[in-house]
Amino acid sequence: MSDNESLSLDEPFEQNYWVRRTKTIGMSYAVPVAPYPGEECLEDLLIRAACENGFNPEVSYKLSGVRDRNGNIRAPGGRSRLGFTPEKLAVMLGNPGGPEELKPLLEFGESPGKWLRPFFDVWIHNRALSRHRRVSPLALRKRPFLRAMWRVWPLAFDPETKEYLLSECPECGKRLGGGFMGDVWCCDHCNEITDRGKFVGVDLRQYAQPLVDEKFWERLDFATGLIDPTKVDRRRASRARLHRSFESMHDGALFDFTCRLGKWMAARGDHVSSFVLPPSVLAEAVDVIRGWPSSFEALIATNAEAKRPKGHSLQYLFFDTRVDAVLRQEMKEVARRFLVMPLIERAPGGRLNPGLYDTGGFIHLRRLVVANGKASKPATDIELQVALLRARSSVRAFAESLGVPVPTLVDMAEDGLLPDSMLASEDGFADAANDFFKRLAASRAPSRLPDFAVPLPNAVATFFARPGDPWSVIFEAILSGRIKVWHLTKKSPVILDEIYVSDLDALFDVLSEERCTSNPRLISAPLREREAHRWTRLWNGKQSAAIKAKILSAPFSRSSLGNFARQYETTSFVQLRLKVGGISMQNRHIRRLLSERGAQPAAESKMGRAIWRRKDVEACFGNSLARCLT
Repeated sequence: MSDNESLSLDEPFEQNYWVRRTKTIGMSYAVPVAPYPGEECLEDLLIRAACENGFNPEVSYKLSGVRDRNGNIRAPGGRSRLGFTPEKLAVMLGNPGGPEELKPLLEFGESPGKWLRPFFDVWIHNRALSRHRRVSPLALRKRPFLRAMWRVWPLAFDPETKEYLLSECPECGKRLGGGFMGDVWCCDHCNEITDRGKFVGVDLRQYAQPLVDEKFWERLDFATGLIDPTKVDRRRASRARLHRSFESMHDGALFDFTCRLGKWMAARGDHVSSFVLPPSVLAEAVDVIRGWPSSFEALIATNAEAKRPKGHSLQYLFFDTRVDAVLRQEMKEVARRFLVMPLIERAPGGRLNPGLYDTGGFIHLRRLVVANGKASKPATDIELQVALLRARSSVRAFAESLGVPVPTLVDMAEDGLLPDSMLASEDGFADAANDFFKRLAASRAPSRLPDFAVPLPNAVATFFARPGDPWSVIFEAILSGRIKVWHLTKKSPVILDEIYVSDLDALFDVLSEERCTSNPRLISAPLREREAHRWTRLWNGKQSAAIKAKILSAPFSRSSLGNFARQYETTSFVQLRLKVGGISMQNRHIRRLLSERGAQPAAESKMGRAIWRRKDVEACFGNSLARCLT
């Protein structure tokens, strides 16, 4: 046989086996190879055909004229990439059964969903199928071929023998691949052909692996039976006992969901992140599926969400469109009932209406439950109050448009700038928000912007370096006329970014008031990262640089940000303090002078934006700096 001669179908397919074998010499394997029906996938059949004829597995692709080969081994179900027909495959393999015997490997119905691959009579997600070789030494001793079920990533074991699968060579430690291996039970790395032409390799059948604990077998059989082509006759009986929530899911989808649920359950810190699920965890997932919905409710009620590391929250399941939409909604309702509703019922002033909170709001509340669960402490009343406010999309939108953190709205309500009912109900919320915006717009000075004017948020961040929140007092001073401001239209979505102030003495007097730091109840109120950005004005990667330099860290609060501001300031803040003090200086000159005095940035962004220690700045510029409230 020539391994560089591809099959030709120019002539009609020859039905007579012996005539066909004679006519296709040089285009087919010398040793005929027949499939193991219902247990061997096309990709593994091609590997075995090459091995039994003494060739590298890639010869199966070269012989068939496949030009887009990506490695010597493929994941199952990629028929469109191979371009095989039953007749073409029958000529290459030389199997006595002919095309009819090979059709089950090639002919599938229409895919029921995106990203699905055929796996015999079911469809499963393409990521569940591996292109890597894994073997069961015990199963290979029984029958020498690669089982298709060994290609299913989540399974760590052979469904028939319950032996753990071997994925690495016990001798060389390398992952089993699809290179020249001599036989399917050999390592493709540890082999050679001697001078006398004898093949010498590592026989993986001699390296028996442990068996899965027998107490899991029955539950694992349920999971594997959903897609195992040898267990088709048992599926209907297995599924008949399941809850009606799974009625609309095909067998492959139910297997995928079981594995996704298991992956979420496995992310507990005691398991290494992997495509492969520990059999014990897969058995736990089967218990949840069988006991649905009460078993899932019990799982959530134990605060299981708090045990998951970052990236493995329930959102992984809730927003996975591969999971049935009705089932996802059921899970969301369970999470709301057991994670969020107890939080809402603890709200100060009594039970609140759950209708205030949209999907995004429930996510915010669930994060609070999870964070406090991991810290093994209940949420404080102020954490709860802020979380309930932040969970409302209307409150978030109002705070973001104004340009202040959500806790600032509590200050504003307590100071009478906003009606109390605005934070307790949606009734009249939009009207109250619009009324405040109109009052703020009406307070602007009618004259042109003065020659010296700075953005109000920048001025506040520069001169107020205390633990506290001055914004409610500042808004009150603006509305009463104590601080004169100008509005410069920038088409910014944040109103504060358009407000400029010229009289910094008046602003300084307001910032000096005790009320700016006199609300101890909110001093530890949690702030989101985006809110911290606006508070510190650390843009262009400076906040990330500060966190990386470990001079600022989450969780953020008025206290932590105030303590940070007491010790550090940016070059732009130094520039503004110098300008108010009567010296105009460019940023690069400020940096040069600080460097000449031996000062080094406490943190620096990738764009070269520096954060300096206040003590170094004070030592360098002294009385040239305008004073700052620390």
